Amino acid sequence: MMSSKPVSDVRRAVLVLLSEGPMSGTQLCKELEARTGGVCPVNVDQVYATLRQLEQDGLVESDDVCKESAHTPLNGSGKSVCTR
Repeated sequence: MMSSKPVSDVRRAVLVLLSEGPMSGTQLCKELEARTGGVCPVNVDQVYATLRQLEQDGLVESDDVCKESAHTPLNGSGKSVCTR
């Protein structure tokens, strides 16, 4: 059985990056890789799945989180999660 910890780490990292400003999934992957020095590679599919989940949880707003050019901003709920 796989641990859910890596997913929650990606979730937290995505929320933190989005708190800095809207980014597409591709931008999020590049930024995560840059900030970890490539030590923690993130699969783009994992990032998009995380964005979809964050949208379902009401933390981000986007018409199409799976579109590469879509920039996903945090909404008020997402911002409050980041400040906890």
